[in-house]
Amino acid sequence: MVAASGFASAGAVAAARGVTVQITQLPGEFAAGAAPAPVTVVASRSRGGCIRVRWSLVLGVEGVRPDHVRVDRIEQDGSFPTRVEATGDAIRITDRRLDPGTLCRGRTVTARYEISVAGEATGATGRLTLAAAAFSAGGQLLDRTTATRPVRLPRAPQPSDAVGADVQGADGLSAERLGADGPAAGRTSDSHVVRVGPIGLAVGAAMVLSGLVLLARVRRRSRRLRRLAEVRRPARRPAARGRLGPAAADISRRTTQRRGRPRQTLTLPPARR
Repeated sequence: MVAASGFASAGAVAAARGVTVQITQLPGEFAAGAAPAPVTVVASRSRGGCIRVRWSLVLGVEGVRPDHVRVDRIEQDGSFPTRVEATGDAIRITDRRLDPGTLCRGRTVTARYEISVAGEATGATGRLTLAAAAFSAGGQLLDRTTATRPVRLPRAPQPSDAVGADVQGADGLSAERLGADGPAAGRTSDSHVVRVGPIGLAVGAAMVLSGLVLLARVRRRSRRLRRLAEVRRPARRPAARGRLGPAAADISRRTTQRRGRPRQTLTLPPARR
């Protein structure tokens, strides 16, 4: 795709031997939402006379939308005017004017770019393919080079994230919000506050109500069983003090009669001499 983005044929490249284009500065990866990354392209010439150069950079995008990629052409005095063309999944940035420098044998001409990927770009993986080329003033391709780098993208939101947002904690939750939701709405810890959504509140209230009803039933049943046990238990009559039963009274009476009888004296006859 990048190789067929309007560059001249390989025969034209062979006719312009002696010019070499290299990417001398390129990050290991591009990160969505990060600061613009510098990219530097250098053209050198080993023989021939001096020529002027026009730069062109083609970006091939995979896993990233072209409108999420921003490319700025930079020179010493600021931004350099370019013409931007987007075709499918490729972006071409071409200088409107020739480079201020002159390419001669033993000398170089440098093109500087700043490339960034918008933070709203999301996906599983992304990749940028860069094809930098130097053209002569007459439009002849002098040389080109390519490089590919991955794009680090944030994870796309999942359906489960929206559900978990109701129960996940959020730092900095105000005390007024906690007071309005009540103690069951959140519990604080040393570092964060856990927030419970309306569904969690409804479930918790239902559980508390069920527990109270069950406790009341258990108490009523315990009282009913205790009353039945008291009704069925035979009453014990306390024994009256000082009163004896029939058998004990008869024994006592006999004992008293025996004690009241006079003692009988046995008289012996006088001894015979």
